[in-house]
Amino acid sequence: MKNLLKGTKYYINRAIGIAIKCMYITFRIRYEQSLLGRSTVKFQDIRKIASKRGLKVAMLNKLQLIRNIQKDEGNYKCFATPYVHECGQMNCLWREDCLNAL
Repeated sequence: MKNLLKGTKYYINRAIGIAIKCMYITFRIRYEQSLLGRSTVKFQDIRKIASKRGLKVAMLNKLQLIRNIQKDEGNYKCFATPYVHECGQMNCLWREDCLNAL
């Protein structure tokens, strides 16, 4: 039983560590955007977020990467879909890119 709890604790700590790294990247991107006066996310930053989450990044375009990140976060894969006009997520990292994609 102790070994099972140790293993579970390891994976929980690892998941928390990954979540913290992704949050750091997200906040850093938002900070850089505010300094530059723009609100779109660079493709390199999207790839970094996806790779930190352990997602496949090779051979995927921006649209596919963002939707995979949304799915991994437990959100609806709504980036650049007709749903964008009904979206109320004002703090979404992808919002500006999403609105420009349609």
